[in-house]
Amino acid sequence: MLMSHNTSDQEVDFFLSFLYNAINGDDRYKPTITSLLKDAKSLANGTSVFDLDKTSLNLKILIDRFAHDWLLKVDVDQPTTDDLRQLQQIINDHKNYAVA
Repeated sequence: MLMSHNTSDQEVDFFLSFLYNAINGDDRYKPTITSLLKDAKSLANGTSVFDLDKTSLNLKILIDRFAHDWLLKVDVDQPTTDDLRQLQQIINDHKNYAVA
């Protein structure tokens, strides 16, 4: 059976692996996570996609789409381990829809 694998799949998988490592205490991943979450939160607050850094833009849009309410209530500058677990769960719950 042939399976499709695109860059959106890869971005989501990489981000989930970063979340997993950060949740398990590896602080090296937090700056990258925080940077992505800041832009995703900017989208949630109404910033245009044209005003954001284009790096991983699709991922930022997906995070805003599926974790919009979460973004609005979380301090993305200092997300807690519980916050990251919640985001991980949200992304896993929507992953099949995010890359379709």
